[in-house]
Amino acid sequence: LMSGLLFDKIFLCGKEMKYAKDFCHHASYFPTKQELEKHLKENKISGAEILIKGSRGMGLESLLDLL
Repeated sequence: LMSGLLFDKIFLCGKEMKYAKDFCHHASYFPTKQELEKHLKENKISGAEILIKGSRGMGLESLLDLL
């Protein structure tokens, strides 16, 4: 990926990120934070380093307890 970084999983969230899926085919795309939240509740992540990037308007920090 960009800058030589490799990720096992990439979650794209929000309508503005839909275009990124075209460039990152192995990413999972969630149109809303609620859909990403549901996925995280059903698919626990452990033993991982996690990078969260989003606009303040998305409020992704509310998902931290699920990680």
